[in-house]
Amino acid sequence: AGLTTEERNIVEEGYRMGSILMLCATSTLAAGVNLPAKRVILRSLKAGNSSLDAGRFRQMAGRAGRAGFDSKGECLVMARKVELETVRHLVFSDLSPLRSWLTGHQLARALLEVVALKLVGKVSEVMSLFHASTLRSKTEAAGTDGETLSEELESCLQILYTNGFIHAL
Repeated sequence: AGLTTEERNIVEEGYRMGSILMLCATSTLAAGVNLPAKRVILRSLKAGNSSLDAGRFRQMAGRAGRAGFDSKGECLVMARKVELETVRHLVFSDLSPLRSWLTGHQLARALLEVVALKLVGKVSEVMSLFHASTLRSKTEAAGTDGETLSEELESCLQILYTNGFIHAL
């Protein structure tokens, strides 16, 4: 936390090259960092003021033994005896099902970004891209108004067009 992009890149490269042998980080290391660690040590069952849930715990523990880097990894949890049952729950409980949040404004924004980046140029390309690359297309979860992904994409395209964000595709 608090590092510039350049500083973060230097630290990550040093870690990958073996010049830096150990990193100490906050729980935010659990999200979006792909550093190959052999061992993760969790000194608390909290992330900030919140207790860890099974998903966040597994995300943090999963930093160790990353596929493509190692064949195994270790996660050590520093906990008091009274927390042992909580640790067992974190390790063995089922994870909540994945749910796509790509609906409403989030979907419209993602759509605008792919159009602005010229990743798509036709409505058929929009449909192909979003149906091939999103969790929502695999689970076909209904959008904010119960619409399918295709219906909501069409609605978002119309809203973006009406408000002058895009020209006809």
